Amino acid sequence: MGNCNLTSTLSYFDIAEPTWSRSNSHSQLDDIWVSSHMITEISPLAISSPIDSTDSDYMILTISWHHNVNTALPRMKKSKHKVFLYDKINEKTWSNFSNSISQALIKDNLDIDSPIIDSITLNKQWYKLNLAIKRAANTYIPFTMGQQNSYYAFSKKATDLHQGLKKLNKILKQAIKLQLPVSLQYLVNTWNTSIAAINKMTKSHIPSIATEDLTSSNHKLLITRLKSETKTLWHARNIENNSEQKDKINFYINRRYSNFISNTTLIIDSILKRHIDPVHLHNIKKAEEVITELAEIKHEIAQYYEHWTQKNTPNELLREEWAHAFNPKEEIQEHWYNSGTIVSLRPLPLKKYLNK
Repeated sequence: MGNCNLTSTLSYFDIAEPTWSRSNSHSQLDDIWVSSHMITEISPLAISSPIDSTDSDYMILTISWHHNVNTALPRMKKSKHKVFLYDKINEKTWSNFSNSISQALIKDNLDIDSPIIDSITLNKQWYKLNLAIKRAANTYIPFTMGQQNSYYAFSKKATDLHQGLKKLNKILKQAIKLQLPVSLQYLVNTWNTSIAAINKMTKSHIPSIATEDLTSSNHKLLITRLKSETKTLWHARNIENNSEQKDKINFYINRRYSNFISNTTLIIDSILKRHIDPVHLHNIKKAEEVITELAEIKHEIAQYYEHWTQKNTPNELLREEWAHAFNPKEEIQEHWYNSGTIVSLRPLPLKKYLNK
């Protein structure tokens, strides 16, 4: 239902009361789904007992539609969007992508080189080309789903102030765009519910809105009052954020000062980017067995480094076997190295190099 742009009234108004019950069983089998374009014009869902009417196991659900309310749709900040990962495409993928588009255009009898004579032809060709590219992209190009980053705050209080500020801004926008006639009582009840939530969240004392505040004579005063409350929350949020940020900066400054006095090794390591990375050995594979126990792994490592760093005694058998390789060559004459002796090296003929 959500994919059809419909919203559950039970979920929207946060109603946990069951709509069906029998003996010890109960659930929310019944629900009223409303278009997302109309949800702001619907009164809260009312659940009444059927004892006096149908005497059924199912509760009676009723809503009211105030269709004259002119409010903007809420912005869906958590809606995800598709991001294509072009850097993960290879030549084969690009080839498949191109071939898929070509086959789709041939199937639709679309000739890109054909002349466009009017807007109808342009729209048809553009629609077919756009559809072919999108289908090929969704099939061959890898993608991920991203969403807009939420507001970042440094403390819970700043976050609550920000949430309250958003709710109050929404009320202010609806009040500015208010067009009569509307169901004033429903609008006032909705706004006062939000104001009560803001006061609880931010520990503020924003006064409730009365029906008389929406009259033509008092409407401007209401807008001025809401703007003043919005500005107050905005300043409070910024002050809390800045205070938390300063505390965080001071914490790191004090830590650096403390390290400079008592832990200079940490500062030098940080400057030289000399960090020790831990080594994790989950097992040790030997010729006969695989060691997985932590104590045995530690013992094996300690034993290995003890033998690795001990004195390495020379092998006399290998020394005798390789002794001839280190003896002076007999064809080298000693007088070649006497002072004043010049040995001229005559280059060999090129034919000798070429074996001719």
